[in-house]
Amino acid sequence: AQAGGPTVLVGAGTVLSEAQVHHAVRAGASFLVAPGLCVPVVAAARAAGVPMLPGVATPSEIEAGLRLGCRMLKLFPAATLGGPAALAALGAPYGSRVAFVPTGGVSADTMGDYLALPAVLAVGGSWLLKMSGSGDAAQPDLP
Repeated sequence: AQAGGPTVLVGAGTVLSEAQVHHAVRAGASFLVAPGLCVPVVAAARAAGVPMLPGVATPSEIEAGLRLGCRMLKLFPAATLGGPAALAALGAPYGSRVAFVPTGGVSADTMGDYLALPAVLAVGGSWLLKMSGSGDAAQPDLP
């Protein structure tokens, strides 16, 4: 960010391999996001000292993420899984042990419902940024 400008925390996703972890860290990513929970990818992120938000969709995956030391998890695809009501039910047994970032079908119309849940840290989705270009290597149009 420029002096006096907004502060931006930049993460990398969709991280699917250990090699992508290393590339993202070298490029300056402050955190990493994946659609699923892959133990070697989480381990590589942990070894690099970068927070990893693996994707989860079931209690078993939530518990696996917690066992790997991930206290922030991406719920994906949130809308398909049942939206805010499903997230509230999935997260209830874990209390404050985990924070979720729902993605996948979250919209400007539904983000408030997700953010009202105590277990939700943030929401995510490509709709948050206006993209330019063909989509192959689109760059966000930041204000």
